[in-house]
Amino acid sequence: MVKLHEVGSCSQNFLAGATAIDAATIKGVIDRLSARGLIKTEADPDDGRRLIISLTEMGNRAVERSLPKATAITKQTLEPLNSNEQEILLRLLSKIM
Repeated sequence: MVKLHEVGSCSQNFLAGATAIDAATIKGVIDRLSARGLIKTEADPDDGRRLIISLTEMGNRAVERSLPKATAITKQTLEPLNSNEQEILLRLLSKIM
């Protein structure tokens, strides 16, 4: 949901790639989030075979509520490292994401 919040509406395939989730798994995630009213899907007007995924208003609110908590957790996780070590870790993590 955070990635969808970052990139905006996108195809299911793009979201799978952006989150490093395989196609079969992303389908289940999308189905569950949709059932909870957090995202919506609609056919791509340019290609009816493709689904466009968007956050609902409730989904946007959920992400916005969770971001400060996620930031605090990240800060706490990185706290034992000095700034150089933090930079190295974040750079390395970005290579595998």
